[in-house]
Amino acid sequence: MSTSNLEMDDSFRVLSLPPTATEAEIKKAYRTLSLRHHPDKAGKDVDPAKAAARFHEINLAYETLMDPAARACAVQRNAQDAAKRERQQEYEGRRRQMADELERSEQEALRSRQDADRAARERAAKIMELQAESRRLVKRKQDEIDAKARQKYEASADKRRKDEELAKAEREPELHALDKTVRIQFPATQLSHLAGTPEGSIVPPEVPLSSPLANALANQFGELEHLQFQLPSAGKKLKREMMALATFKTLRDAWQAVETGGEMRCTGLLQECFIGWANYTKMQRGAESEAKEKVYVEPKRVRWYKDHGISRPRDIGRVRPTASYAARTEDDAPTASELSDASPFASRGGVYSKAYEAQTLQRLRDAARQSQAQTVQ
Repeated sequence: MSTSNLEMDDSFRVLSLPPTATEAEIKKAYRTLSLRHHPDKAGKDVDPAKAAARFHEINLAYETLMDPAARACAVQRNAQDAAKRERQQEYEGRRRQMADELERSEQEALRSRQDADRAARERAAKIMELQAESRRLVKRKQDEIDAKARQKYEASADKRRKDEELAKAEREPELHALDKTVRIQFPATQLSHLAGTPEGSIVPPEVPLSSPLANALANQFGELEHLQFQLPSAGKKLKREMMALATFKTLRDAWQAVETGGEMRCTGLLQECFIGWANYTKMQRGAESEAKEKVYVEPKRVRWYKDHGISRPRDIGRVRPTASYAARTEDDAPTASELSDASPFASRGGVYSKAYEAQTLQRLRDAARQSQAQTVQ
């Protein structure tokens, strides 16, 4: 009886035997299964048709396995299959081992890459930290350099500013037009003689610079640029004393006029005239008084001259200015005590004294009374 390998395998399976079962084991398994599945001996709960089919299957398997040649082929084939399975298992084992080794290698390579990446990141972080620290140190050093440079610059600028202030203090102040302007105060009775107008007329001359007053000032002190008589408005009472403003072409001539006329040392037509500076400031009369009065002051250029050793007008251009010895600035002005202590005849402060004005007017009135007495005689 010849059967295929599949039939042989099925026969072993039907009898629940391994392919290496002996003939005795085959017989024993057949007797046990045939008795159990015989149609006449099957239990009531077993379907007779199924029992007959199962019994027939067992018989066919038994007949197949009882063929020695077929069973020998099956045993040989099973041995080959077992060897094949063993080889496959060995191959599978080696494959799994290689796969495990490959996986381990990949994991080790991955860990190496991760370690390398981590080391690279740490190195980059360290480099960045060192670079940041280097920038901080450079910035700190640069800040120190900048601070020293700034301190040096500020010290240099402060020194330059002080030098400029000193040079400015030693430099002649700017000269303004009003600095060359003086005021001429004279009795109202002298108006027609000084202005060159008819007696009793209270009108300014047509050409002030051609008036007797202008000619007298020019002859005694120097050429004028401008002359203006301060006359009362129409309808207002004529004061006993009047004033004119004269602007010289040079400060030297104006200063000389103030120095001479401030002491009433003018001659000729100007002998009854008081000459002082025209520039003035207003000062409060007293601590409790709100009223202010005019206080005439000398020009800053004249004060500068006096502070630098040029005490007289004729010294301008002839005497070289010296270092300042007065602790004054360009914005200094005479204090109230300086004004109150000023001598009526002093011209340094350029202050016109009310007491000196009263004395001058009294002298003019006395001269007028003497003139009238002589006329009556």
